Amino acid sequence: MTSTSGPAFPLTTAGWIPVVDRAAGRVREVGLLEALTRAHELQLAVQPGQETAVLLRWLVTVYDAAAGPDDTNAWDQAWRADDLDPHGRVADYLRRWEHRFDLYHPDAPFAQCGHLNQFPRPPAVLDPAYLAGAGAALFHPALRDPAGPPLPPAEATRNLLILLGYDVAGIKGAPGGGKTYGAQLGPLATSTRLHVLGRTLAETVLLNLPPQPRAEGDTPVWERDCPDPAVQIRRPAGRLDYWTWPARRIRLHPDAHSRVQALAWHDGDRVADGLYATAELDTLAVWRRTARGTLTPAQPLDDWTEHPLPWTLTRPLRPDTTWTHGALTHTLHAAQRGTLPPDYPLRVEVSQTLTGPHGSTIQGIIGGTVDLGPAHLHTTHTTARALAYCDQKATSLLGYTRAKIKTMPFGGDQGNPAEKRVALEPHAADRAWARLLAELAELADPTDLDQLTAALAPFAEQLAELIEGSLDALPWASAHWTRRLDLDTRVWVNNVINNIPTTLGPPTSPTETKPVMGPEGRRRGRDACAGRGLRSSP
Repeated sequence: MTSTSGPAFPLTTAGWIPVVDRAAGRVREVGLLEALTRAHELQLAVQPGQETAVLLRWLVTVYDAAAGPDDTNAWDQAWRADDLDPHGRVADYLRRWEHRFDLYHPDAPFAQCGHLNQFPRPPAVLDPAYLAGAGAALFHPALRDPAGPPLPPAEATRNLLILLGYDVAGIKGAPGGGKTYGAQLGPLATSTRLHVLGRTLAETVLLNLPPQPRAEGDTPVWERDCPDPAVQIRRPAGRLDYWTWPARRIRLHPDAHSRVQALAWHDGDRVADGLYATAELDTLAVWRRTARGTLTPAQPLDDWTEHPLPWTLTRPLRPDTTWTHGALTHTLHAAQRGTLPPDYPLRVEVSQTLTGPHGSTIQGIIGGTVDLGPAHLHTTHTTARALAYCDQKATSLLGYTRAKIKTMPFGGDQGNPAEKRVALEPHAADRAWARLLAELAELADPTDLDQLTAALAPFAEQLAELIEGSLDALPWASAHWTRRLDLDTRVWVNNVINNIPTTLGPPTSPTETKPVMGPEGRRRGRDACAGRGLRSSP
């Protein structure tokens, strides 16, 4: 099938971005212009995971290219403005580049390769489920039809951007015939994604956009010449280039009703030096710095439950950890400057892509939404240290228990080791975390050790109970070993409570008296321990 032209579908004004319109009181699809100029009245209305990661990435990029703040002063002014486009820069920019935002432009279609004119693939391959491999058709009837019905342009646009961000690695068909080998995994599938959630779309865009000037030569894909069909290996010129990276050469072929009836799909640009060359540019991914100083994707999701461990996501907010996330750190700095109010609710959405061998299939997108409490918990020294203490202790308890299980005379099987099944029930862990945040947020005096103990002791107690419940559920665990582990867990609770003064109290010199808990702190500690059959330290 050959074509060189097609109907127009202008992404600037045609509806394709699902939003909750507070003014209209309903869910609508809007174009880029309305999404950004009315972002203070809108919120994205898509499922967490792929669609959120993709749409937010492109919205942030368009705003950054048009009117992105280049320093903190400009960002603070943008935050305090009534909307994202108080001076009309976004509208002017989209009018200037409107021709490059046409999904079916005859020469330079949006985010595609206009040089392709053979369309051998059916529209069904645009379905994100197609990336799961041959077995996906068992669960997605739409994939069973080799051709499939034509796709409406709005759905095709969203699926196109998902394909550019998440396409699998491996062998791809070459333009004109033949094959190419070694295609890289899509840029959004290579790392753990994390987005800071604002109260409106405008706030979400700004919170996920650390201010910086545009780097020399850095342009988004629509400001560049339409790429050649051949594979290119290069380094990104900057974050605008990388955030709109043309990882594949795709071209959609519409029918007379603007529906996609076929497409071309080939390998595209590859990042020289791979993942490590992009870590500094990708401020919407969670990274962990290794002992060698390189950045690698962080893992805030539990292996067994595939659910976020909420306390781990406070790590990018602390300078003493190896975890980093550009947008979350930028949000913390805005709170420290006073631009964000102390009670501003910090919420994040995290997602991680599970891939098959060699990245050849996508087996799932896991994640969830995590509350991190009001901003002042992370800007106040004592409560920030308390959250760090909880993260440290919760991580050590889970790791210690799993390590113990691994050495014991039962272990499940190779594909399902027992230590992995020692996990925290996700909803109960979330409730314990929410209670901790609420109690810390309501402290009359965050420096008072009695009040800190009263807030932290129930959290330790609840985590220990969850670990014990997980141990009880192991079908192959003997009563002797589970009793032994239960005793260790109870000792852990006692140690957490009694170490609060030395860990969270003011620093002491060898000649000073160490801080001690007052009567209320000791009473709460004794109550927590008594519930577990323990004696607290005298």
